[in-house]
Amino acid sequence: MAFRQAGVTASGYVAFVVAAPVLDPILFGALLIIVGWKAALIYLGVAFAAALALALVAERVNLERFMKPLPVAAGSAEHSRPWAGIGLEWRPAWKASRALLRTMLPLLVVGVGIGLAIAVFLPAETVARIPVLAGDGAILAAAAVGTFFYISTEIFVPIADALRSAGIGIGAIVALTIAGAGFNIPEFVILSKLAGKGILAAFGLYVFGVAVVGGLIAQMLVG
Repeated sequence: MAFRQAGVTASGYVAFVVAAPVLDPILFGALLIIVGWKAALIYLGVAFAAALALALVAERVNLERFMKPLPVAAGSAEHSRPWAGIGLEWRPAWKASRALLRTMLPLLVVGVGIGLAIAVFLPAETVARIPVLAGDGAILAAAAVGTFFYISTEIFVPIADALRSAGIGIGAIVALTIAGAGFNIPEFVILSKLAGKGILAAFGLYVFGVAVVGGLIAQMLVG
């Protein structure tokens, strides 16, 4: 939202939204340890290319026209006047930030609460025992599960380690990581404040597709 307020183009804020959670150096480091450097580099390359491609598409189709209007409380009128220096600007900026936080806080609480609930009721050991993740459709299943499964950095490491120990293929782990990091529940809740259902559905399908492609590439080249 701050990017839109600042006048950043669609390609800029889309690239950030897509890349920031997926290209987490801690996630990359965890993959490096769990599935090896080749699969980790494939994950990194696919995630970077996907973020760049989606950013270019967003700019091409003028995504901004499909986004919800910015909240009035964000103080959009303040951006029409020239910068007056930090001494005069910090107070209205602080007020605008507090107003924005009040509008977003309930959604953040809901999103984090759902993510914590999933972490509690679906521990790594339970996920590793899901039969479909060990079958021929493991990559598709992992991408589907990851799209609706909040994989934060804190809970990713034990999940991926348990999956690997249970004999789950590298491709499925890469797919799960891309999907889980790229479309986690808190991010979905926040995006619902900014975009309509059509954009959210398209984004979910996009992340799912990228996860499947990344998993297949990893499985062919490494697994």
